[in-house]
Amino acid sequence: MTTLNEWFEKGIPAQEFVSSMKVHKENLQSIKDGFSISPEDQVFFDALKKKELRVIVITEDWCGDAMMNIPILLNISEAANIETRMVLRDQNLELMDQYLTNGTARSIPIFIFIDKEGEEKAVWGPRAPKVQEFVMGLRSDLPAKE
Repeated sequence: MTTLNEWFEKGIPAQEFVSSMKVHKENLQSIKDGFSISPEDQVFFDALKKKELRVIVITEDWCGDAMMNIPILLNISEAANIETRMVLRDQNLELMDQYLTNGTARSIPIFIFIDKEGEEKAVWGPRAPKVQEFVMGLRSDLPAKE
């Protein structure tokens, strides 16, 4: 089984991924440019730097949730000196299937934070809980698929 360190090494550096995007590139860049970190938050991120974290992002460029969340992660990564690598979901189901949403869904993005030894420290995704609540509320108002 591939270790998280190996997945990180296989990953595409964040800027290379953004440069190669075919879908949502301008939107992602616009969100990244429009997001700023407050001085109060920077104090937290300065402390986080000491943990020497890295992050593996399971994503695809066509994903709307990824377009909204990755630029925020990239700003945080810069502020906290967290090296970020992207792993494409559809080409790496072995990793994706370890991080299924509700045990079944290959929902993205997934952010896997690891330390310098490659130990998992935190996982986030595919959506913030408040956003997920909102989406589920909207879906409950939709008519049946038929």
